[in-house]
Amino acid sequence: KKKKLKFVFFSRIHPSKNLMRLVEIWKNNYFFKDYYLDIFGEVEDIKYFNKLKINIKNHKNVNYRGIIKNNLSKKLSKYDIFLHPSQSENFGLVILEAMSCGLFPVVNKKIDWKILDKNNLGKSLNFNYKDLKKLTVRLNRSKKKIRSKKFNTKIRNFLSNHYNWKQIINDYYKYYSNI
Repeated sequence: KKKKLKFVFFSRIHPSKNLMRLVEIWKNNYFFKDYYLDIFGEVEDIKYFNKLKINIKNHKNVNYRGIIKNNLSKKLSKYDIFLHPSQSENFGLVILEAMSCGLFPVVNKKIDWKILDKNNLGKSLNFNYKDLKKLTVRLNRSKKKIRSKKFNTKIRNFLSNHYNWKQIINDYYKYYSNI
């Protein structure tokens, strides 16, 4: 398919998620003018959200779409790349949700998700124009791969083996019982 990659951010709308930085990269660099970035999330910081709205006003390729209340998988499956520029993350459930919807996650290096790079299921990078552009060029060349059934199967197997609820509960129990 010759369609351009479609990018999505979904998480809380809060300064810690570093969304303003992502929007500024998108808005201020000619390279991204042909790529759409849709934003979904519950507004937790209204002042931050108002600044964000001003920043994306009149920018046709960046849109706030509201909260995803139902059919998460159906809505997110329309996208290719999940962008998560967050400065910190306790666990990163949204990353797992994105993966379960077949998205290729791109996360901030500041959060510890090296497992994505290690298993070729996503990418950790510094959220700056240069690194995001370089990755986008590379993903454009391999978009058939990240849209393939084989890649989706690889994601599902990974999630099943590493992040099933039974495993997560055991990990939390071990962690908190040692405190």
